[in-house]
Amino acid sequence: MTGGAPNPATRPDLRALRRRPLFAPLAVPALVLLVGIGILGLAWGQQRTTTVVVVRHAEKLLDGGVDPALAPEGAARAARLARQFASAGVVAVYVTPTRRARDTGAPIAQAAGAPLVEADGKDVAGLVATLRREHRGATVVVVGHSNTIGAIVRELGGVAPEQVDDTEYDHVFVVSDPSFGPTATLHLRGL
Repeated sequence: MTGGAPNPATRPDLRALRRRPLFAPLAVPALVLLVGIGILGLAWGQQRTTTVVVVRHAEKLLDGGVDPALAPEGAARAARLARQFASAGVVAVYVTPTRRARDTGAPIAQAAGAPLVEADGKDVAGLVATLRREHRGATVVVVGHSNTIGAIVRELGGVAPEQVDDTEYDHVFVVSDPSFGPTATLHLRGL
C-alpha cells in the first residue's frame, strides 16, 4: 500500500510520544535534587563538632609569690572540675606553664585519662590553631587566667567578656565549634 490510509497497527501511539518530552525535563532536576539532599544529609551526619571547655585556674594562695600554688579552696575546685569532666570524653588538657594552671588541670587530665599539655598562654591565636588542627571533632579543656580566658573563647568564635575579675575563679565556658554552622557558647558559673 503506497498512498492509502495508514495502517493502525504500525501507527505510533502519539500519547506515549507526548509523555516522554515532559518526563525528561522533570526527571533530571528531580534526580539532581534527590542526590543533593543525599549528599547534604551525609555531610551533616559526618560533621565534627570540636568542644573546648575554657576554665580559669582555681583559687591561688595570695602570699604564694610569683608562681603560687592553689589554695585549699582552689584544690577543692580543681577536684570538682575533674569530677564534672571525667566522663566528658576529654582528649587533652591544655595549661599555661604556671603552677596554679597545672594544679587545676592535672586532676582533670588524670580523671579523663588525657595528657596534660603546656601551651603559651599569651599566644592565643597559636593555641586555638593547635586546638583546631590537633583536636577537630574532640573535646579538650583549656585552663587559662583571668586576662586570657575571654580572648581564648572569642578566638574560638564564642562570646566572652574581655577580662574576668581577678577574684572570680568559677567561670567555665563551653565552646562548641561545628565543622559548619554557627559556634555556640555556654557560660557556666559556680562549678
